[in-house]
Amino acid sequence: DPSAPLVLDAQGLKIESVSETTPAFKGGLRPGMVILNINGKAVSSETMRDIMKEFAAGDKIKVSVILPEGEKKEFEVTLGERPQ
Repeated sequence: DPSAPLVLDAQGLKIESVSETTPAFKGGLRPGMVILNINGKAVSSETMRDIMKEFAAGDKIKVSVILPEGEKKEFEVTLGERPQ
């Protein structure tokens, strides 16, 4: 969910908060995780918005993250409607 508050980390974007009603939360993403890539494309504060523009509501994306304890994991997230 591109509206989830994100903070640039040394590598990727750190998730600061995730509303329980969002597709990101339903897909398993939680605060403290660092998003490394989406469908294999490296994520940064500069690229996140452009990457997300490539997808539409209902699309399934693979989100690679580093968990707060340091383990890498991949989640599949089904995108919802973008907030207006």
